[in-house]
Amino acid sequence: MIQLAMRARDDHGLRRFSHVSTVAVCGQRANEVVQEDASIDWNRSDYDPYARTKKFCEHMVRQLLPDVPRTIFRPSIVLGDSRRPETNQFDMVRTFVFLAGLPALPFRSTDRIDVVPVDYVADAIAMLHLKEKPAYEIYHLSSGVGSETFAELTTALAKAQGKHGPRFVPSLEAPSSKW
Repeated sequence: MIQLAMRARDDHGLRRFSHVSTVAVCGQRANEVVQEDASIDWNRSDYDPYARTKKFCEHMVRQLLPDVPRTIFRPSIVLGDSRRPETNQFDMVRTFVFLAGLPALPFRSTDRIDVVPVDYVADAIAMLHLKEKPAYEIYHLSSGVGSETFAELTTALAKAQGKHGPRFVPSLEAPSSKW
């Protein structure tokens, strides 16, 4: 995509390049809110290899298209569509249901899980891409501080199954991350 954008720029100019990344490029964080236009912290550990590749893609966009206005969109977990109750993303739903059914989880119950519907992400990208002068270069498309906590999510899922929600044991986070 960057090569195509470079060719378009060189041939007839390019008004803007929009890139969809992920909030995961912000690295591992605890109880932090990342503001718009927060640059990538290369010293912060990545969540996983996927997040690292997205981090490098953002870097490549900046390095290879320095003279082109750009907008980078960083959605969080995209799940479902607010216009309908059904979903076709069963793997993620099964994961949440599975976690809610476990006796214990290695998280803090107050940590937030940031999930946004696909229509919110699509509408934001379309609107901001067409904007003449967006306020920021980077937009985090997330529910932010309004996100549900792990306790709220697992309690609701467990209740729907007629079960008790899991206990939260944050001291197990480090040992469980080695699995």
